[in-house]
Order: sequence, then C-alpha cells, then structure tokens
Amino acid sequence: MTKKDFPVIPGYIIKEKLGEGGMANVYLALQENLGREVAIKILDPLFLKDRQALKRFKIEAQTAAKLIHPNIITVYDVGQSGDNHYIVMEYLKESLRDRIKAKGKLPTAETLGIIKKIADALSHAHNKSIIHRDIKPDNIMFRPDGSPVLLDFGIARALDINTRLTLTGMSIGTPHYMSPEQCRGEELDGRSDIYSLGAVLFELLTGNIPYKSETPAGLLYLHTHGPIPKLPEELIKYQPLIDTMMAKKKDERVKNGAELVKYTELLEKEKRPIRYNKSIFRYLLPPVILSRFRVTIIVVTLGIVVYFSVGPGSKEKTATPGEVKESILEKKAPSKKMVPPPTEQETPGSSQKAKKIKNSEEIDPVKEETKIKKSKKKTSNAANISKQRNKPGRSKKETKAIEMTPTRDEALKKEEKEEKDKIEEEKSVVKAVNFVNLSREVIVTMNKTIKRIEILNIEEGITAGGEIELNLSVDEKGRIQIKHLDDSRLIVNREDKKEMVKRLIAMEIGQISFEPLKDETGEPQKIENWRKKYKLGTFQGKIILY
Repeated sequence: MTKKDFPVIPGYIIKEKLGEGGMANVYLALQENLGREVAIKILDPLFLKDRQALKRFKIEAQTAAKLIHPNIITVYDVGQSGDNHYIVMEYLKESLRDRIKAKGKLPTAETLGIIKKIADALSHAHNKSIIHRDIKPDNIMFRPDGSPVLLDFGIARALDINTRLTLTGMSIGTPHYMSPEQCRGEELDGRSDIYSLGAVLFELLTGNIPYKSETPAGLLYLHTHGPIPKLPEELIKYQPLIDTMMAKKKDERVKNGAELVKYTELLEKEKRPIRYNKSIFRYLLPPVILSRFRVTIIVVTLGIVVYFSVGPGSKEKTATPGEVKESILEKKAPSKKMVPPPTEQETPGSSQKAKKIKNSEEIDPVKEETKIKKSKKKTSNAANISKQRNKPGRSKKETKAIEMTPTRDEALKKEEKEEKDKIEEEKSVVKAVNFVNLSREVIVTMNKTIKRIEILNIEEGITAGGEIELNLSVDEKGRIQIKHLDDSRLIVNREDKKEMVKRLIAMEIGQISFEPLKDETGEPQKIENWRKKYKLGTFQGKIILY
C-alpha cells in the first residue's frame, strides 16, 4: 500500500500502516495542529455494510472514551469522515508481545508489576460495567516511561447493553488466553478477564503459554477441562496466584482486579493470602517454613523408628555378645534353687543373706551373673543394684550409695526441668525498664518509628475509624509485644469484621522491632508500660493508624 492509498482524515497526515486487526487497520499519523504522532484506528471498508461490525467499532469508541485511567490507552478523538470511521489515540511503540519475543520469560518483579497495573486498569473498567474479553500480550503496550497500558477494547462489551453482538454459543477472543466460560460461549463478567490475565502471567513467568494444542478446538478443550498449569519449582511461591486466577470455576477466582492486586502484594511480602483454596495450602507457606517442616517430619519419623527398634517399645531386641554368652551359660547351668536378689524394700534379714551370698566361695560368679540376668525380668531396678554390689573392689558404703537407674520418662522430665530452669535463669537476668524512665532520645526515636502505620485492607468496602489504645512492651531482642489492646472506641462499618481489623493491627505492629536495649554494663533490658494511642482512618484501600 502506497501513501496514495492511505485513507484521508482531516487534520491528520497518515505516515505508515502499523498493523491490521480483525475488522480495522491501524496507522501512524501526525496530528497537524499539535504536531504530535498519534495512532489512528480506521474501520476496514469491507465492514461498512456489516451492521454488527460497525456497531462493535462504535462501542469500542464509546468504551475507550469512558475509560480514563493511567494504565488504559488515552483516546484523543473519535469521528467519521466520509466512509472512514476512526478512533485517534496515543501512539505507543513497544508491546508486551515484543518483550516476550526479545527476552522469553520476564523477571518476576517486572512481571508482577505489569500484572498489578493491568489488574488495576481492569478493576476500573469492571467498575464501569465494561469487560475487555481479549486480554493478551498483544493488547498490552508500554509508554516511554515503562508503564504498561491496556488497549484494544474492540470486542469489549458493556454489561448493561441489551443487544447481544454475538450469536448464542459463539465465542470471541484469542484461544490461547480464553476463559472456560468464554470457550463455551456463556455470559461473561469481569472474572473472565482475570482468567485471561492469569494466562498472560503464566507466560511471562515461564516464557510458555499455559496450554498447547495443534488445533483451536484442542485449546478450547484444555481451557475448559484441562488441569491448571503448574509453575516450575523455583516459582512455586506464585502457584496460588495462578490457581486463583485460572480456576476453572469462576466462583473460585479472585473477584476483581482490586482483590488481585492485594493478593499479589501479600505474596510479594511472603504473607499467606487471607483468601485461599485448601487444595493449594502447601503453596501458601514460605519455602523456608516448608523445608523446616519437612526436616522436622523426617527427624520425628526416624526417632520413632529407632525408639521401636532398640528402645522399650520394641518387641524384640538384638542380643549383644554378652547376652548370648549368658544365654548359653543358662542352658548349661545345673538346676539349683535361685537366691532372689535384694529388692528395694529389703528387710534386715534379707540384707544379711545378700552379704553371705557375696562372701561365699561356693557361688560361681558366672552363675551369679546368670541369676541376675533372669531376675532382671522381675525387677530391673533390683538387678542394677545387684550388679553394682557384685562388682569386685566396691566397698559396702559405695554399695549402699547406689541409686536406682531412672526410667526413660523420669530422664525426660529431668531434662525438661533442667531446660526450664535454664530458661528461667536467663529470663531473670533480663531487667525490665519502665518506658517513661528511658532517655528522651530513645523515647522520641521509638515513638517516631511507629507514629504512622498503614495496613493493607484485605476486603473491599471495610472502613475503620475512632481510636485504639495499646499497652506495649519490648523484649530483650527488641521485638514489640502487645500486652493489651483497648478497642472500646474502635469503629468498623461492619461489626463482624471488627476482630479481623484488630488481628491485622496486631500482626502489623508485631512485625516492628528495634535495636535491643542494653544497660551500661551491656546486659539486655526489656521495656514495659509503653502506652500508645492511635486514631484510625481508611484511605485508598488501606487502614491508616496515626
């Protein structure tokens, strides 16, 4: 096509053809009165007699004019010149598709930044009752400052339009990014755009489209019935985001773009999102916690195996060489009346008998050991005492001083008691300091650190007001702890959400820490009785404490 063949639009000089769409062509032009480059989208003459195509084009112009948002393309002019129906908009050079071709997969931070901006743009469109229906990398472009822009509302449809522009069962969109309900030709809402944006997110993170098939019908089947695509292990942290955006049932997806932005920000901060599917719970824990959890399971399992193999819980024990020798001697030893070993409750007479047995030369030491071995089955404690008494070179006083061998439970209790005593001893070393007794410099610094706190409002429409009073302390490691929270003057627009707001406040304040406070000798100190009052307000989806 030469310049002579370009359509003529008054006030614009068309320079070149940029591309072709389903029913329109896009040209680069110069706006004469302002001297700026613009993009002009002109309806293809072939569709002038197609009422539906003409209606779609007019709807796109009306839709684009309605949407004023930093991440939605700016429309400068809409009009008709002769047979040319046109839309004039800002000229952008680089598309998301161009970046994917150049880089393959994009860095995670860059990807999430793009997704959040486009989700915010979709939230604005959905609030205006407009769904896009064709979210894909080709329809996302970048301004010179790098900000992403959503464009091409060519098949967008206002939810309140009575006349349907498609036949029942007919689906419009790009097969690689279409939602299941879009594939089935059903009525759509904003969650269909969320699904398509999830498919874009998967492609940006991995460099691959979610589903591959040789035919469009195969793609439609995979979007409708195929499993949700899985991210590689190094990106598993973001799997819940894919799962909640690309859920097959729209009721299981995030409701809107605003909720998606909050969900993404929580994942970026490595916090568990409040709204999640139980089947994806394992992805919501940070990898460090997961790894520790797995190690703990392995250690506990090995401990149980060892306990039941060699400990008291085992039914059969592996015989030691000494026990084998004793067993053989038991078989060979003549049947004689056994002299029972002294028990814990010995009478004076039985003690004298044990002394005679010890001093007697007629009793063979080997046989005596055999007797001790058999008596073990009756009382292990008595056997231990008997063994100690029969060791050569032990005096009578030493024999009496021998204590019973503690059982496993007693040993564990003793170990726990020693550990508790140690902790208590360490605690007793830390001295508590009243907050008001701190130096003015320290008080000012600490108050300044928590003067203003912003908390992400996880549910749209929740507002907070009034004030709260906190009684805080700081432990020896510098971590803030809430001793008491007075919410008598806290006002939440929904009473059933008051506890949720309190939990959010406690969680946010509990993450604040300072340099550990030490006295002149360098010993750690705790801070008690730190009273703090906050007024509450809600602004731009955040609860503000000030």
